[in-house]
Amino acid sequence: LRTVWVPHSYPGCSQHAPNEHLPAAVLREALSIMTGLYWDLGSGSTPHGSS
Repeated sequence: LRTVWVPHSYPGCSQHAPNEHLPAAVLREALSIMTGLYWDLGSGSTPHGSS
């Protein structure tokens, strides 16, 4: 099973902290990256693995 590891965090993350939030700039960048990743995977033009 091939896997793509996509970290979903940022250096200043205080996961489960009382004032936990996601900066809007990080959210926009992550949304753009993940949209592009899923678009590329679904387009059918991704490189095929070598045999």
